[in-house]
Amino acid sequence: MVEPVEEIELVGGRITPGVVQVGDTVRRPRNERSDWINRLLTRLEELGYPHAPRFLGIDDQGRDILTFTPGTTTDHPANTNPTPTGSAPGPPHRRSPRHRPRRNVSGLG
Repeated sequence: MVEPVEEIELVGGRITPGVVQVGDTVRRPRNERSDWINRLLTRLEELGYPHAPRFLGIDDQGRDILTFTPGTTTDHPANTNPTPTGSAPGPPHRRSPRHRPRRNVSGLG
């Protein structure tokens, strides 16, 4: 018999309702952009980028499974502290043209 796993609603995001934490993973309802986002996360992992969640698959309820990263969001109205504490470190901020975001991410189709 499989024991039920507690789902903890994650608040703080503003784009996808119904996101929950299950153990050390996050479950996110799929939408029309899910496949593209999951390819992007997989590509970032292949490139060794450490600051993005890892796509782990799809659960038996059809939700995306991602790794959980403890921390807080910075853009949610419930966050009254403009400087998040305990959040995961972000990427370094550089102004070099070599590090500017590109419009097309190679290998995502």
